[in-house]
Amino acid sequence: MGIITISPGANIQKTINAAPAGTTIVFKPGVYDVSKVINLKSGVSLQGQAGAKLQSNGKAGIFQG
Repeated sequence: MGIITISPGANIQKTINAAPAGTTIVFKPGVYDVSKVINLKSGVSLQGQAGAKLQSNGKAGIFQG
């Protein structure tokens, strides 16, 4: 439980997978290039600080789950 803060370049999926239920993952400002679909996990929330942007390669959606 708690808050995990990540920066651009972090492995988003690995962070989600390791987070226990009740965790909020906070994205610091910057661009996060997403090349694969991110599988969401029950009980884990995502929150972006002002200026945080998830950017897909345009071939698929960003989130699943």
